[in-house]
Amino acid sequence: APRQHQAALPMVEDEDLLDGVPDDGAGVTDADLFDDEEEVVDEDAGGKRGRQSAADADDAMEPAGLSRALEDDPPERAAAARKSGKRRIIQHVAKEDGGGIDPHDPAEVARRNARASKFGTEAPPPAAAPPTLIGREEVLARAERAKKFGVEKAANPLDAIASAAGGVGKTKEAGLWEKRRDAAADEVPRDEAIYVYGTDRMSTSDLLRYFAAPPGAADTYPPPTYAEWVDDSSAVVVFGSAEAAASALHSTTALLLSLSPDGTAAADAVDALTWRTTPEERAQSGKGLQLLFRRATALDVKPARRKASRWYGEAAGRGGGRAAGGRGR
Repeated sequence: APRQHQAALPMVEDEDLLDGVPDDGAGVTDADLFDDEEEVVDEDAGGKRGRQSAADADDAMEPAGLSRALEDDPPERAAAARKSGKRRIIQHVAKEDGGGIDPHDPAEVARRNARASKFGTEAPPPAAAPPTLIGREEVLARAERAKKFGVEKAANPLDAIASAAGGVGKTKEAGLWEKRRDAAADEVPRDEAIYVYGTDRMSTSDLLRYFAAPPGAADTYPPPTYAEWVDDSSAVVVFGSAEAAASALHSTTALLLSLSPDGTAAADAVDALTWRTTPEERAQSGKGLQLLFRRATALDVKPARRKASRWYGEAAGRGGGRAAGGRGR
């Protein structure tokens, strides 16, 4: 049963809480260190991200094979814990009910508004109209216009996507809370994992459901196993094999552009330097934001120092610190 809500704790940083704890000590989550249930979600007690549920948008038939990804504790979670600094990288799985929270429930709306008011921020809306997507054709057209007018360095279409979302930043107008991370050519790839950007309004269930092969799809593959949240705006979705991750990218995303030196990419390219995006038929998946995808690398992990989460109504603290509460990522 969930714990009773207690008074909010003062601001405390990860390094203060874990001072003196050896790096090879037993894994401890942020939820083990705080006891404010309204603002901390027990990450290991089911792995759900206490954000907007996808259940209300899932009236259609459940994609085949998704039940495996919705189990409480997949066997893969028994592997040795990975860390970013002293922060354990949590393997989040979804719940059968889509996360257990109805974003339209009056009580949930009241709680979200109270958290936002407390920290002087504004929680993101539960849903939004699908964005006007910037796709491959638009990217090529922009490059051609730049060439025609002698522009040596054309604007990055990825930045245009962020601008269309309202920008990136710690303001209520910004659609994206955190910056996108582009991978470098020499980074160690995680071929079984996909980096997703634009996840500000998505739950763990939303992410896992996005990649599940739809019924009757020509290219079937095992569903994703779990998600690792990097920050409010990005996450890594992990599959059981590199082949499954590649199939998921081919089936659910479309080529956008390549950051390779020559800028060329085949339509079926699925590497860390090739950005892919949501196809038109899945435009609603980001709940108002255009999603971006690429193969993940070993550097796609949550920061060693905890950041504030807009979803949980947090704001930047004074003196460079961060407000306590919310779930560590």
